[in-house]
This record gives sequence, structure tokens and C-alpha cells, in this order.
Amino acid sequence: MGDNRVNIRELAAEMLLAIDKKEEHSHILLKNVLDKYDYLPKTDKSFLKRVVEGTLEYRLQIDYILNQFSKTPVNKMKPLIRQILRMSVYQILYMDKVPDRAICDEAVKLTGKRGFKGLQGFTNGVLRNISRNKDNIVWPDETSNPSEYLSVKYSCPKLVVDELLEEYGASKTQSILQAYLEKRKLFVRIDEYKGMPKLDSILNEWEQNAIKYSVSDRLPYVYEIDGIDKPESLALFNEGLYTVQDLSSAMVCELADIKNGDLVLDMCAAPGGKSLHAAAKIMTFGKGDCSMGRIISRDISEYKTDYIDANVARMGYTTLVTTQVFDATVFDDNLEEKVDVVICDVPCSGYGVIGKKPDIKYNVTAEGFETLGNLQRQIVDNAKRYVKSGGTLMYSTCTLRADENEKMVKYIESEDGWSVVSMEKYTPDEGSDGFFIAKCVKK
Repeated sequence: MGDNRVNIRELAAEMLLAIDKKEEHSHILLKNVLDKYDYLPKTDKSFLKRVVEGTLEYRLQIDYILNQFSKTPVNKMKPLIRQILRMSVYQILYMDKVPDRAICDEAVKLTGKRGFKGLQGFTNGVLRNISRNKDNIVWPDETSNPSEYLSVKYSCPKLVVDELLEEYGASKTQSILQAYLEKRKLFVRIDEYKGMPKLDSILNEWEQNAIKYSVSDRLPYVYEIDGIDKPESLALFNEGLYTVQDLSSAMVCELADIKNGDLVLDMCAAPGGKSLHAAAKIMTFGKGDCSMGRIISRDISEYKTDYIDANVARMGYTTLVTTQVFDATVFDDNLEEKVDVVICDVPCSGYGVIGKKPDIKYNVTAEGFETLGNLQRQIVDNAKRYVKSGGTLMYSTCTLRADENEKMVKYIESEDGWSVVSMEKYTPDEGSDGFFIAKCVKK
């Protein structure tokens, strides 16, 4: 990586510091930084992405190891030194291409460069000790303390591990935790109305760009692609023939039975994947006539609706999709009992997407669950009132917790006049994000 190496490592340390201070979500920060430094060589950008994501994913395990080999506990270290050590340990354990000696040297240089010359010896000593003993790390005992063992081995807080163990048992929990640490698949949804008739052109463009692809066995218009970080660099993506959307998210509109003429309300819509999928459904059923259908796509801030607007414009559905800044916990009298399909993808604990957004697992608290439950019920209460007689409420989350899934469906059913038509549940080790979908109908 030539002369850029120290700068790249410094950038990585600063990013990890910002994530630690909760200044920005990791996936958003990483995208913004990679966009800003797009001119850097591909190897540098790949290194930066790998170090930041990997250090974050394995942070709990790395801290456990640091505490085993450092006289100063991790929580007592200076914040920047903590990040330099964390990312260096990640490289020593999980990145083979750079020799341990070089990793230690770079960390020592960076420690001095950032004004901590007095701690260069400490940084050097800790890292060389770990490098010498990386095959002799003492892990928690799997038999006597399975929860602690899984927590450290798969770098996941005990609160999350304990909940998964209670709900799924040891074997399935291990499989889910393993899936969190694996490379995430990138799914795209080909627009059924505009994209599927030009499928050959799309596949041809992918082949020309050395992108590997395979069609989902669940939905014929959802493809898993590999070999590209930025689909927006491709011409047919920019023409709106397809969009990035996980298989789990695409299942919501597939199960909703959206028809031409329907009024659809997407309550927590950003970045707009489900709203756009609903638009494609309406156009397909209407054979190009969208005059009767309408989609209202809402989210809580202009920042989020701007994101939806950009996707709606790219996909060419501005006449069909109306975006609005609106708080889902506030009831809108104008829509009472007027909506055919309400899409209610509520804010959730995110256990299903920890693999894509690893900082989620470090922010979990029992108090947070309670607040989240109250918020979800508020949104669901409003959603139910919007659905017209005979209409549909699609309730979905990207979490694995029964409290936010099955128990919430029981809550919907508890009111007379509601019946649950179907429920779908996936875990992250089954090939997509972890998700839950329930289709509820107002009698």
C-alpha cells in the first residue's frame, strides 16, 4: 500500500473512535468515508473496509484477548490507543497478508505520530506478546459456561447470546452467531415491470463486469450478486431496472397481494425498497396503467425521505409514490380505515442484520427492549386503524426476538376483527438477513 499505509491505518483508528463514541453508525460512516476517498487505490479501500468492519465485528473477543495480555485493562486505556491496539490485534489474528512484525511497527509509529511517544513501548509490548502467544489464548470453558464461551468466541454480548440460547437452543445459536461473522450477501431485486423484460441485458452487464450472480430459489426476480461494492456504478442500475434489496425485505410485498388500484401506506419506509416494490406490483398488475394505484411512503425525518426520493426518482416511480415526513407514532385522521395495504416494518432490535451492522450488538440493553416494545405497539395501534375492512396489515421486523415478533402478532390478533393469514421467519444462517413477516387481515 506504499506511502498511504500509515494514513489508512490512522483513518481506520479515527473511524473506530467515532463509532465507539456513537457519533455515527458504522455502515453509514464507512460508506461516507469510502465515497470521500474514492480516489485511493482499490487495495487501500479494501484494507480500510476490512480492518474497520473486522475490528468492530470481533471487538468483544479482541478486548477479552487484550485484557489477558495487557496490564492496563481495555476500559482504562486512552481511547485512541485502545483503537490502535484493537485494530492491530484484529490484523494479527485474522489478516495473514501483513506480517505480525509489520503490524506491530505500524501501530508503534501511529502511537508516536498521534502524540503518545511515551506509550510506544506499551503498544509494542502488548502486541508482540499477543503475536507470540496467539495460539495459546485461554478461552472461557465451553462446558461449565457455554454462554460466556459463545459470547467471547463469536464476539457477541451475553445479553444477545442468552436470548438466542433461550429461543433457539445451543446448536442453532452457534450457527446464527457464526453467520453474523460471515461475509454478507448482496441481494438485488429486479423490477418486475421494467427490469424482468430486460433480464438478459442485466445479466449481460453483470457478466461484462465480472459480477457473479445466482437467482434466489424463493423469488425469481431476486438475485444474489458478488464481485461489486457499488452497483450504482452500473448503467442499468442507474436506469432503474433493479435496486439493492435483501430477499427478506422483498418477501413482504410478495406476500401482501398488492393489486392495481390499491392504496398502500409504507409507515417506516426508508430507504424505500418496499414502497418501490409495491409500485412495481401495481404497474405489473395494471399492465402499465398506474392511474388507480397510490403509495404513500413515510419516514420520520427529511434525511430519510430524501433517501427514499432519490431511489424513487432513479426507479422512475415519482407519479406513483408520494413521500412524506411523518412520525409513525402519531395518528393521521385522514387515513382512518382507508388503506388497502399497510406495510409496518417497525424499528426493532435488529438481531437479524447484526452481520451487516455489527455495532447493533454492542448497543443492546434490557431498558432499550422495553422502550422499543412500547414504540412498536404505538406504531401497530395506528397501523391497525388505517386498514380498511378486508384490507391487509403486513407486520415485519429484521430481528429474531419472539417479544418483537410472535408476541406482537398475538397483540394484533387480540383485538376482534383481525386474523393472521401467514407468518414467515428466517434466521441469518439460512441465506439472507434474519427476518419475520406476518400477514394480518381485517375481517
